[in-house]
Amino acid sequence: MARNSNPEPDLEEEVGDEVDWLVDADGVEYFMEDGVRYDLADDGYAYPVEEAKPAPKPAASKPATKSATKAAPSSSAKTDTAKSKATSGRSSLKGSVAASITPADTKSAKSTTAKSTTAKSTAAKATPAKPPAGTTKDAPPFSKGAAATTAPRTAPAPAAEPEVLLKLEAIESGYGSLPVLHGVSTEIRVGETAVLLGLNGAGKTTTALNICGALGTWGGKITYAGQDSTNWTLKECVQNGIIMCPEGRRVFPALSVQRNLAIGSWMKRKDQDWVAAQQEIVFDYFPRLRQRTAQLAGSLSGGEQQMLAMGRALMAQPRLLIVDEASMGLAPVIVKDVFDIIADINKDGVTVLLIEQNVGALDVAQLGLVMEQGRMVKELRGERLKDRSEVTEVLMG
Repeated sequence: MARNSNPEPDLEEEVGDEVDWLVDADGVEYFMEDGVRYDLADDGYAYPVEEAKPAPKPAASKPATKSATKAAPSSSAKTDTAKSKATSGRSSLKGSVAASITPADTKSAKSTTAKSTTAKSTAAKATPAKPPAGTTKDAPPFSKGAAATTAPRTAPAPAAEPEVLLKLEAIESGYGSLPVLHGVSTEIRVGETAVLLGLNGAGKTTTALNICGALGTWGGKITYAGQDSTNWTLKECVQNGIIMCPEGRRVFPALSVQRNLAIGSWMKRKDQDWVAAQQEIVFDYFPRLRQRTAQLAGSLSGGEQQMLAMGRALMAQPRLLIVDEASMGLAPVIVKDVFDIIADINKDGVTVLLIEQNVGALDVAQLGLVMEQGRMVKELRGERLKDRSEVTEVLMG
């Protein structure tokens, strides 16, 4: 049967719209007649390919009327078809579906159908299979043709210990030819408040001066934030956030409170916006200084001068703040206020090393260190900080 526009009447017979055209899984168009399958070939003719076999289940069906892109057969073609059927009585049908459908149209339709079927087949193949037992829900999607493999489930990692910010290893130092420190070793973690206790001459301030670069180290190693800072200068220490508030306050008495604070931000003095913002942070810790910005530092009380000295150190934006003898010469009520402010500074993320003789400083500490004659003799953490007997025994002999 022909689907071209010029069939030969003596060899082929036209097929009208009543024929049900089907498409198999390979995209081939065909129809069934009396148990015989007729496939549409590339030349536009339908040829019998199977006889006396049940028709296979079609992959997709087409209605009797072709798509809108194909023209309907003419009425004269329908009349001729009916006459031909009546006279010949042949069961084999080799006719054209419609005279208006050309071989080019047929090939285009077959190509489009084949592509659609191939795309569906490819999509079905690419659909990921159900993951095997033991795989996780978060496994990456399976790629086409790849085996389903996932990493075995692992136990969660334990919580990491806090990073060590400062580490002293067998530090030796002194003044001139006089040794003071004899192998001092300890470490302070990020975010801690450490209190270094000891009698006068125990080596507390000498230890602090070694840490901040104000005094040379004779032996041993200082590690700060993972860097070897043993031979850092005072300037390098300040640039890296190691700031010291010295013993005895040491404010500039002839300068105003505001000028004293400005000295603390000397490294960033060109950025006035940053200086102003940092000054507001200091005033939040020490509201009393805000009321005395124009007052000379020498006219402040002892407690106010200590606040000014600490505020000046905060102006340098420390990462490690060393406060030497903050409670010295202050009334107990003022000392409590100073320790409370230090606790607030620590809560805001600043690591603090507080050098003291006042055992009460342990109330704000997570680490207690006790020095005696240039050596570290006690290191207290946790519950041991609440038992003052160990510290008292060392300090009182």
